[in-house]
Amino acid sequence: MITVAGLAVQALTWCGQDEEAAVFIDRLAAHAQRDGEPQARIWASLNRTEHAWRTGDLHTAIDTGRTCLELLSSSRGDNRLALVTAPLVRALVECDQADQAVPLLAVPDGNRLDGVWHGSHLLEARARLSLAHGHLEDALADLLACGRRQTEWRRDNPAVLAWRSQAALVHLAMGDHASAQRLAEEELHQARAFGTPRAVGISLRAAGLTVRGGRGQRLVEESVGLLDEAGATLEQARSLIDLATLRFESGHIRLARELARRSLQLAQYCGATALSNRALDRLRTFGGRPRSLRTVGIQALTESERRVVVLAAQGLTNREIAQERFITQRTVENHLTSSFRKLNITGRRQLPEAVRSLDVRL
Repeated sequence: MITVAGLAVQALTWCGQDEEAAVFIDRLAAHAQRDGEPQARIWASLNRTEHAWRTGDLHTAIDTGRTCLELLSSSRGDNRLALVTAPLVRALVECDQADQAVPLLAVPDGNRLDGVWHGSHLLEARARLSLAHGHLEDALADLLACGRRQTEWRRDNPAVLAWRSQAALVHLAMGDHASAQRLAEEELHQARAFGTPRAVGISLRAAGLTVRGGRGQRLVEESVGLLDEAGATLEQARSLIDLATLRFESGHIRLARELARRSLQLAQYCGATALSNRALDRLRTFGGRPRSLRTVGIQALTESERRVVVLAAQGLTNREIAQERFITQRTVENHLTSSFRKLNITGRRQLPEAVRSLDVRL
């Protein structure tokens, strides 16, 4: 039953049902904590890692991903190693910690995974790592191999792995506009047929960047709206900076600056250092002077900090919070210290009043 529940949550996440997925992840976590069921804990941490990555909660993705790898460390042949390593690698790359991601790709049994569909997730994650290091040819090779594997296993769905849009952008960077546009249009058609806002939003962004001009702006603008609807904060920030670039190219300087500022705010909220740096660079290119972002108050809390402070406000100890969230006690302490500063309070007794307005799913 635990495995069935874990797979069900995985399906909900891929189908864009993030709120429903979060409910079941928390139920798995509660079951693991109550009954000491190791499989429940593995599935809860694995699904929370993927869910956190997709919603832009990068620090939670890193914390729970590392916890899950520890839980699976004695099971080298477990296919789930690939499913947790992939989002962990992606999150580390986004947080500009690519060097820490490199050894993680050696954890799963790569030879064994060549014959199962789980391996395609590692190929996609490795492509992101190659892109972070500027290795376009390596990234493209992995993305195309990922696509072949997804097709062979009849799992070629951009809601699961959006390999075409990424390959399209690599082709574009290498000057192959025809291949870029073909792949982007193929993925957009697939994504619209499946219908999840996150997948459609990502596909629209790639399609818009391959055509540019007025049509490109409209496609990327639609992407921003859909990703906002999906709660895909990191992807929305990515689309915003691309839309800002297209607007700048069209001479809409003031609008480009505002879009870049919004992208920077969302990227920093997610903890996406690499994207934040890109947005900051673009904003300066557009002639903008970065404003001081909101660093105090409820809105300044990251998603990880929100969840921790709500549990602390309910009276849970640091150890209990760490067990509940599958993170280390040191991480809990860091979140609380940062939250106290942002909320302008000095201790836990003030938390209930300080977080009264927070709407956080536990």
